[in-house]
Amino acid sequence: ACGEGHDGSVDTPKKPILELDSAEIMEFDAEGGQGTISFTYNFEGSTGSNDHPTFNVKVLDVTCDAEWVELPSEVKAYDSYFNFAVAKNEAEEARETKVKVAYGELNFEVAVKQEGKKETPKAPVFELVSEEVMEFGQEQQLGSIEYKLENAVEGVEVSAKANAAWISNVVVKENTIEFVVAANDGAAREAKITATYGMLEFKVTVKQAEYVAPAPVLEITSTPEAFAAEGGEGVLAYVLENAVEGVELQATADVDWITITSAADGVVAFTVAANNTTSMRGGNITLTYSEVSATATI
Repeated sequence: ACGEGHDGSVDTPKKPILELDSAEIMEFDAEGGQGTISFTYNFEGSTGSNDHPTFNVKVLDVTCDAEWVELPSEVKAYDSYFNFAVAKNEAEEARETKVKVAYGELNFEVAVKQEGKKETPKAPVFELVSEEVMEFGQEQQLGSIEYKLENAVEGVEVSAKANAAWISNVVVKENTIEFVVAANDGAAREAKITATYGMLEFKVTVKQAEYVAPAPVLEITSTPEAFAAEGGEGVLAYVLENAVEGVELQATADVDWITITSAADGVVAFTVAANNTTSMRGGNITLTYSEVSATATI
């Protein structure tokens, strides 16, 4: 109510004010923490905090819709600040709310923002799945290495290389590394393929057997029909595989009435003498090459 002053004038009620003194936006990381909101509640033209008879008993209405913000149970006007707690954010998404402070029609708001939980990136895993030592024969062959890659890092690629020229065409594919082992014409040999992913790597040992010449193969493919009594000339056809340098084919007959005239380039030529008896006769021509042989009956 208005009162009458000592000079006879009428007192005019002072207008209350409620003002935010701290920041309008408060930001927190995912771990949360404590925040402080400072404010001023007073009356226009006041020179002190206690110049209104009911100032100290006023309680402000402090609210927040978010459960993750913990407010004090009571905030009085003369406090000039209050603390609140922000809980840890276990979600990856950021979140936001508002703390509202009011007294009657007077009010202000403070935006509270919190970052989402940031997952710690998992370290890449780059491991060999197949065997550490691979063995190959003397022939040219294809090889394949299996690997495992987990928690890949964007922009980082798997690479692989061999430390010997006889391992070529090293190609990295998803979960495999393919390569070609050249034919070996010498002693046994060994090399390594190194696979790298960033700072991670593994090595595979590649072994190849020494060259061993394949054994010769000798086969008679055709023989002449039986000769008439007067004899004559004949040929045998043969096939020789895996010839050895410096070794020659030998052809021999086990009877004196068969004479070998030549043996080369897949053909053995021979002559059969006349048979002056009244009986059928037979003899053998044997072809020998290194440790292999083949026989035909004439």
